[in-house]
Amino acid sequence: MRKTLFIVAALAAAACKGPQPTEKAIDLAKHYCEHERWSEAAAELKPILDAAPSDWKVNYWYGIATTNLGELTTARAALELAATAKPNNVEVAVAFAEVLYRQKEYPKLYALLRSTGAAMSSPIAYNALAGYAEQIGDYDTALNATNSAIQVDDGLSAPVRASTYVQAGMLLSRIQKTDEATRRFRQAYGLNPQNMMAIEQLKVRGVPINDATALPPGL
Repeated sequence: MRKTLFIVAALAAAACKGPQPTEKAIDLAKHYCEHERWSEAAAELKPILDAAPSDWKVNYWYGIATTNLGELTTARAALELAATAKPNNVEVAVAFAEVLYRQKEYPKLYALLRSTGAAMSSPIAYNALAGYAEQIGDYDTALNATNSAIQVDDGLSAPVRASTYVQAGMLLSRIQKTDEATRRFRQAYGLNPQNMMAIEQLKVRGVPINDATALPPGL
């Protein structure tokens, strides 16, 4: 009987335990990263990483923290491991892409975000590619990426889809393709009439906001 009581007590104690140390560390590191406390996030995860070097979540958050600390070699090693463990995880791919951008490894960055965008039908990956390509000065790739984002965004909510059209419109505006930019902003407005960026850009262009403003989505 005493043995049975001991087992029951042990099981009850186990059931009452909170998250495991690794989970707690990840949650705390995530909190630090969300508040840009990069050094604290890295310090929280380093002992866990030393003990469990293959944990992809630990590597992911450690990679984000060390990227923002400028420790690019360390960040790349961590995010490469996370990307290998989760090859089609959009968040991991975007974090890894930031390291590749800072290291000026543009072909690898392009390949990573293109493959992730295609595999996951992810406008997030394509929009990230568009943003990096524009910063590099590769406007053809940026435009192709925004078009790819538009092609795969059908399953998303209208407000989220509208943001893709706004990003496309802003890019077109910056490269002096005014008519195409206006069309994208009208499409964004059609998806989400409360999108303030679309409304602001339409007003700047002298487009009246009325029942005829909206255009249907699509390329």
